[in-house]
Amino acid sequence: MQNYLATQGENYLENTLGTRVDIGGFTTDWRNTIVLKEVYVEDQQQDTLWYSERLGVDMAIFSLLKGVVNISKVDLDNATLKLHIREDSTTNFDYIMEAFATDTSAVAAQPADTTAAPMEITLGTINLDNVYVVFRDEAGGNFIKTRVGDLTTTMEELNLEEQRYLVDEIELANTWVKYEQTKLPPPDTAAPEPLEMDFGLNRVALENIRVSYLSRPADQRIELALGASEMVADNIDLKGAQIDLESFMLRDTDVKYIQEKYKPVDSLAVNPARIAENMDQSVEETSGQPMNWVVTLGELDVANLDVLFNNFNAPEQPAGMDYDHLLFSDIVLDAEDILYSLNRIRVDLNQLTLQEQSGFEINNFNANIVLDSTSASLTNLDLKTGNSQLQNDLTMTYPSLDAITENPSQVGLNLDINNSYVGMKDVLYFMPDMADNPSFKSIANATIKVEAAAEGQLDNVRISNLQLEGLKDTYVDVSGVVRNAMDPDNLYLDLNIDRFATTRTDILALTPPGTIPPDFRLPGQLSMEGNYRGTLTAFDAKADLRSSFGNVAAVVDMGANERFSATVRSGGFDLGQLFTDDSLGLGKVALVAEASGTGLTPETMRANVKASVQRFDYNDYTYNDIDLAAHIDRSLYSVKATAEDQNLAFDLTGDFNLRDTLQPSYDFNLALEKADLQALNFYPEPLAVQGQLKGTFTGADAASISGQLAGDELVINYNDKIYPIDTLRMTLEQEGERAEILLQSDIADADMKFKNSLATLPTALQKHFSNYIDLQPDPPYPANLNLEDFTATVDLKDTELIKAFVPGLEQLQPATPITATYDGETQQLRVDGQISKIVYTDYTLQNLNLQVRGNKERLAYDVRLQQLLSPSLNAQNISIEGAARDDELAVKLAIAGDTTEAARFVFGGVLNSLGTGYRFSINPDQLVINGDDWDVPQDNYLQFDTNLLYANNIRLQHNDQAIALNSTGPVAPGAPLNVSFDNLSIGYLMRTVQESQDSLIAGIINGEATLNDIMGDNLSFTSDLTVTDFTYEGVPVGDLALDASSAGANRYNIDARLTDNGNQVLVNGFVETQPNATLLNLDANVANLNIGSLAGFTAGMVEQLDGTANGKLRITGTVEKPSILGELNFNKAQFNLTMFGSLFTLENERLVFNEQGIRFPDFTVTDSLGNDLVVNGMIETQTYTDFQFDLGVETDRFLALNSTAANNELFYGTLYVGADATITGNMAIPVVQVNVRVLDGSNFTTVIPAESVGAAERDGIVEFVNLSPALDSILREQEQDSAEVITGFVGAEVEAEITVTDATPITIVIDPITGDQLTVRGTADPLFIGMRPSGEINMTGRYTITEGRYSMDFYDLASRELDIAEGSYINWLGDPLQATMDITAIYTVETAPRELVASQAAGVEDPALQNQVEFEVLVYVRGDLLTPEISFDIQLPEEEQGEVPEQVISSLGNLRQDESALNKQVFALLVLNRFLAPDPLASSGGGFESTARNSLSGALTDQLNQLTNRYAGGLGLELGVDSYQDYSSGSAQGRTDLNVALKQQFLDDRLTVRVGTDIGLEGGNQSDQTMSGFGGDVSVEYSITEDGRLRVRGFQRSQYEGVLEGGDVRATGVSLIYVREYDDFADLFRSIEAVQRKQEERKLEEAQITREEQKEIKKEEQELKEEGIEQ
Repeated sequence: MQNYLATQGENYLENTLGTRVDIGGFTTDWRNTIVLKEVYVEDQQQDTLWYSERLGVDMAIFSLLKGVVNISKVDLDNATLKLHIREDSTTNFDYIMEAFATDTSAVAAQPADTTAAPMEITLGTINLDNVYVVFRDEAGGNFIKTRVGDLTTTMEELNLEEQRYLVDEIELANTWVKYEQTKLPPPDTAAPEPLEMDFGLNRVALENIRVSYLSRPADQRIELALGASEMVADNIDLKGAQIDLESFMLRDTDVKYIQEKYKPVDSLAVNPARIAENMDQSVEETSGQPMNWVVTLGELDVANLDVLFNNFNAPEQPAGMDYDHLLFSDIVLDAEDILYSLNRIRVDLNQLTLQEQSGFEINNFNANIVLDSTSASLTNLDLKTGNSQLQNDLTMTYPSLDAITENPSQVGLNLDINNSYVGMKDVLYFMPDMADNPSFKSIANATIKVEAAAEGQLDNVRISNLQLEGLKDTYVDVSGVVRNAMDPDNLYLDLNIDRFATTRTDILALTPPGTIPPDFRLPGQLSMEGNYRGTLTAFDAKADLRSSFGNVAAVVDMGANERFSATVRSGGFDLGQLFTDDSLGLGKVALVAEASGTGLTPETMRANVKASVQRFDYNDYTYNDIDLAAHIDRSLYSVKATAEDQNLAFDLTGDFNLRDTLQPSYDFNLALEKADLQALNFYPEPLAVQGQLKGTFTGADAASISGQLAGDELVINYNDKIYPIDTLRMTLEQEGERAEILLQSDIADADMKFKNSLATLPTALQKHFSNYIDLQPDPPYPANLNLEDFTATVDLKDTELIKAFVPGLEQLQPATPITATYDGETQQLRVDGQISKIVYTDYTLQNLNLQVRGNKERLAYDVRLQQLLSPSLNAQNISIEGAARDDELAVKLAIAGDTTEAARFVFGGVLNSLGTGYRFSINPDQLVINGDDWDVPQDNYLQFDTNLLYANNIRLQHNDQAIALNSTGPVAPGAPLNVSFDNLSIGYLMRTVQESQDSLIAGIINGEATLNDIMGDNLSFTSDLTVTDFTYEGVPVGDLALDASSAGANRYNIDARLTDNGNQVLVNGFVETQPNATLLNLDANVANLNIGSLAGFTAGMVEQLDGTANGKLRITGTVEKPSILGELNFNKAQFNLTMFGSLFTLENERLVFNEQGIRFPDFTVTDSLGNDLVVNGMIETQTYTDFQFDLGVETDRFLALNSTAANNELFYGTLYVGADATITGNMAIPVVQVNVRVLDGSNFTTVIPAESVGAAERDGIVEFVNLSPALDSILREQEQDSAEVITGFVGAEVEAEITVTDATPITIVIDPITGDQLTVRGTADPLFIGMRPSGEINMTGRYTITEGRYSMDFYDLASRELDIAEGSYINWLGDPLQATMDITAIYTVETAPRELVASQAAGVEDPALQNQVEFEVLVYVRGDLLTPEISFDIQLPEEEQGEVPEQVISSLGNLRQDESALNKQVFALLVLNRFLAPDPLASSGGGFESTARNSLSGALTDQLNQLTNRYAGGLGLELGVDSYQDYSSGSAQGRTDLNVALKQQFLDDRLTVRVGTDIGLEGGNQSDQTMSGFGGDVSVEYSITEDGRLRVRGFQRSQYEGVLEGGDVRATGVSLIYVREYDDFADLFRSIEAVQRKQEERKLEEAQITREEQKEIKKEEQELKEEGIEQ
């Protein structure tokens, strides 16, 4: 029967629906149970509409007859439901509705039964097992798929009529839902309807639930993976807005919310706020009053909850809490007694823990949280994160929630925080940008302890305690009262800053990068104490700031109506440390400043300011005693300043009126008493300024400033020389676009008139020049600005003063003023200037001419220089010329050399602007090198920009020589640049500007190099270059080769070689650059190094270089710290230090390079006689720039010096020494301790050199100038010069002990001009010499002379030798220039004393006075070494005293009482070997200039000056003696004349005038002569050639060999003189060049002979030495 019913039902449904229907089975007990099995219903598309394996319903079937539906249980197992709503809103189940639709017409005909009771429905349990549902709503855009695993629902009550839905329990497990939304529902515009539904639920249990929601219009995605959850409710009253939950549990759940793109909140498909709002409106419609939801929860238990939020509209942050990408994991939440209502929220939070993907974590959070309409509190707070903890209570009170924003001053606080701290790691999670601050790393692991207590309303908060402590060293302790905190206009503070201390490290770590200016440096330590009481406009403040830079104290009293007084004190605050720019030169400042007045703006301020600066450090100088006083009256400033520093003293008064902002005025008067610029460190040499400066100016900017500046009584003291500036006047007048400048001074005069203001003139000039070539302005030039008419004349004065302000300028000789004129209408420009000579450092410029001509079409320039001369360059007739027009600048550089020849060098081309860069092309017709025309292609160019360097077809070629530059690829940044060389001769290029014999280097370059990304950040290159026959200073070196390339990753391969000329050196490997270092990996293989090939690099200081060196070195490490391992061996190497003249040999020595540095293992230096000097020890280094010495030097006998004056003019001779020395210290201060013994066989000569010969101011007729500087000063100067070469060298610390015996003769050439020299033997046992790194030398000891002589040559008049008395000495007690000496020189002469006693002789002369007697002339040199006192004496030996009359003895005694007479007789004895009678030269005179006042000859010259003081000085004196037979009396008589003449030269010594006479000393009748004075002989001579080789002379002279008695014989005539030097008669017939060549050959022959003789001597010495060894 049941099967039949199933079949009939199946057939009926198929016939009715028109689709397939299957019913597998039907069972029922006809009372309570109905079961359908295997039910299948197909839709009209032949797809499944419904399928169920089993559907069972337990219900009271017969109760249906009573209108009651009583279902106790519904079971649905393994079912499928597929619903489809199409775009046109038709569905796949419409056909069912239509098949069973009721006839509406029939129904309408029957009246409705309004009396029937509603059907009563009772529903018990619903069980769903494995139900699959597919819902496709194309019209609404909803696509849902779900599979319900296990669902059990138990209903308490279901009343559809009354809308009562009371559910007892719901259990859902193993279920998933996938919901995709493609359209948003239309907005619901209908008015909210009252909520009539009653809903109840006692318990919900969920397990293993998966939900996936995707809204494509809203770009929202929500995913839920729920492990287990349970909610137990006490009461749910939606109408009453009351929900009471007993508990809520959630376990093992993962929630994800993903927003693919940003959408407005209103466009979100899932919008909890909108849902809540709609519900509130529905409930309010029901209750008729505003909604106040009340929700309570007894227990909340959440564990193992993960929550993900992603907003992919924002990029992910690399660090820190990313609020667009959050992931909370392992959330544990335990709370109870939870209440939510409109006016109150309460939570007893027992525990909250979580972790966020950034690393932030909450380890514990518990508190009693209460928020209601009048207060909010956190009590029993304990919040602990991974790095921080907050504890205790926080309470806030307020009249209402609205009052928080409307009247915040009524908000009350009660804050009690203790035992709390904040970790910087936690701060970094919420402020990740702080990690970009490198300084933050120093406090990244630090914490800040927090103690705080405050209470009161915001309009009166009392801070009992606020303490912060932590980071590196920061401490804050503040207390006080804050009133009206929310009203800044009425804010009142009463704060006590008990302590505020911090460090630079903490401040830099907490402030974002860039907050503190880069040129500002914070103190390392900073603390402050003080107080503040009052408002922001009226207050009393006191602050005591202490820092590692210094201390500052301030007291400020700000009263009502902006009345103020303030005092600032500083005992020494270091401004130099405050600023990072050390070039500012700032240092400490100590001052007291006071200010009082009213007004806080310049317009209202009336105040008096006083400042007393006790100290101000600037530019390494400390200024003292500077006072400043200013009176301020509403932008009118009256200033007085006074300085009384020892090197800066001035009085300044000024009035500065800034009231008229458009035309302010400035008046000042500066009385500069002294400004020592050298002492103030503004100038390296002695320079001081003083004088009066007065200025009156008006104007607010460069366009309007006008006025006058006057300087009076200005004096500049430069190098102790006074330069008065008589005139300094400057007038500047500007009115609109007009400016006139007038300058009058001793330095330059200028008169300039412009029809542009000074503000617009620079831009106008640039715009004008842009008419010829585009200067690419940014921004563009103003359209309404043009260069207008101007005239300018600048006349530089030929004054020494300019040199004081241009270091290195030695000479400046302007030829004409520099003039410039411009006509704005025609655009005619003329600039002219000429300078005759400029000498700057080592460069000399002769005859520099400048000419510029311009018009509307072109701007031409022409710069010409006659000669450019330097130690390495001599170029003549240099010109730079060209013109600019049509955005082209033509340039041509030419060096003509000798104008009789073709130009030696020409380089010309054209420069064009191209976009933001430029292009330069070489003119093929303007390329000459070394006098030869070179070729270059027409299409060559070099294009450059800020990021571009591109060469196109630049190939310079002459015969087989060429140099080429070419870039490959298109014109673009990074294009490779190839540089190639073909047979390029270096010497050929050098001869362009040097003579061939002066060429520094020579060689032939071949090869090429390619550079990539030249202007970028990744420069790379390859090169293969060779230099064959490389020569330096004329010495062949060999062939050089370099192969180098970039190997990527900043690595550069290197293969460098030196070959040929006996050299075989190879260096290969690579160099790699890193951000912080450059790595080395090189091997140096020195197979053979010809030491002789290095001679050119010694600059002539080393000669006779010979021998070889070899070795292998491994070079690793970095450039800053290289590691060199290996050895360098010397094989029969030799060298001769030119100054020493001694040949030294390294027979077979080696240097060892190891980890510590360079080791000297018994390193032996052998002299020419086979003596050894042995060096042992180490030069320790890790950088090969800083060295630590640990060396020992020993020798028993060593030939340290074996030279002649040709080797070294300062010292020469033979010097054998024995020495023991140690060298320690470092490169900056080497420490040398040496014990030196001067050994037998030594013969040493030293020369005190003369710088130049010249005359000083004439003090009398004859005066000699000492131009012989002390030898020590010369040596010091050389030491300073050499010290400049060694970077970092400070000075040496030397302790020397020198022992000298009298076996060593020492010769001191006192004056190389006069020939004075001292040769002595003596002892020094020992001399102690010490030198400090500062250069200070101390010398102690005595050199005692045992024997010696003083040789003098008095200008060919006399050559004398004086014996030095034994026991003479020189004694040093410290400064070597402050030695004392006591030297006695003795000259013995045999002469008759007749003239000595001439003034005492009366009557008959004693014949004994004609006898030759031995006299001793004693010269005493005593006192200081530099300023010795020279005195004389004449003594008669005891054994001779009995041989002369008594009057001789008395005359000598009288001489000692008359210094002038004594000196005269000494002069006579030394020069004439005889005494002089009184005034023997009464009719003679003259004078000459000389040197060596402090030498013996200088002392004699003084006496000659006294004898000739009757005539004017400044003339040349000639003395001569003529002896001949006079026959004027008829018989031969002996005649002797002293020739005395004066000579003066003019016209650069080309014209010589000589006037003189002969004074008879013997024979002749002097009384009959008519000539007297200087009238006898006259001659005028002129040198036709500059070298004096050809001369013409006119003369008149007396001749006494005539026959006239009592008269004169005069010879008058003209002579032509030709002077020629020759060594033999044949030279007269040779050309000058031939003679010079012959002289050079003779010198070479003599030098060769000398060398051969020296070799023979050395050979003999060696043989003697060997014989001594054999013996």
